[in-house]
Amino acid sequence: MHQDRQCVDCKKFKPVTEFWKNSKRKDGLKVDCKDCAQAYNAAYHAKNKASIGLRHRKRQLKDKFGLTLEQYDDILKLQGNSCALCGNLCQTGKSLAVDHDHNTGKVRGLLCAECNTTKVSNHTLETARKLVEFLENPPAERIT
Repeated sequence: MHQDRQCVDCKKFKPVTEFWKNSKRKDGLKVDCKDCAQAYNAAYHAKNKASIGLRHRKRQLKDKFGLTLEQYDDILKLQGNSCALCGNLCQTGKSLAVDHDHNTGKVRGLLCAECNTTKVSNHTLETARKLVEFLENPPAERIT
């Protein structure tokens, strides 16, 4: 049975397939059509983008790293608002990445995207020592 219903926002009559489901309502459908609901959601997110992003960032820091936003800010301040390795600000316009030991979960500091992905992510303390040895005593220089 295909019946139309009226959207409370745009006042148009549309097929019931044009309304999202809502199990809390007696008829099982939302009162506004999908188009109006999507327009409302887009406007809401545009208006509240900053607060939604902040809530997401707080939850992400807590869930992934066990950090509060205040702790993140404290680490950033301690590092002079820059990457702990290269000293540069993040070039992507995003926050510095939280570097952590993937085995223990222990947070080490904040890094720019480049340092986080290329200089640290695949290294252990042992490989870092080998890298220092390699740079201080390159094998090619030992060839006479």
